Amino acid sequence: LVVGMERGARQRSRQLAERLLVLDDQDSLGLRELVLDQLLREGRDEEAVTLSDQREPGDEGPLLGVLMGRVLALYRLERIDEAKDSLRAVHALNAQAITMMCADNPRPVPLALEVPEPGTRAEAWQYRALMRDQWAATRGALAWLAEQRRQLENPASRR
Repeated sequence: LVVGMERGARQRSRQLAERLLVLDDQDSLGLRELVLDQLLREGRDEEAVTLSDQREPGDEGPLLGVLMGRVLALYRLERIDEAKDSLRAVHALNAQAITMMCADNPRPVPLALEVPEPGTRAEAWQYRALMRDQWAATRGALAWLAEQRRQLENPASRR
């Protein structure tokens, strides 16, 4: 499934992942982030927002990749107030992710685990490695993200 998405059979692989996600409402395979990634890469931002709206299984907190994907999709759809709200949730979950996305050349983080612990620099690095290209390809997104980071870190600078 992942190999298919990475090597060109993206549509078929994504469709399979979407079917598995419907069948596995607990998302035990972690497919939500994978499907969201592909929707964003295909410019299917409305669908990305809809997918990111779905509650996490077992009342678990939201995943960093899902929240950041939601922020990017909302930004692309020019739903800026909603994007800011979601970004505040990202900041509460892992503020390092925003900083790392904005940095031109952050220090790499070796990933000792396949799935880094939530809230860690390793989690932030993994998201950056997977999705920074999509942020960079979206006109103005990284500059907007940097401005939001400044406002989140220094609430007195809000306008």
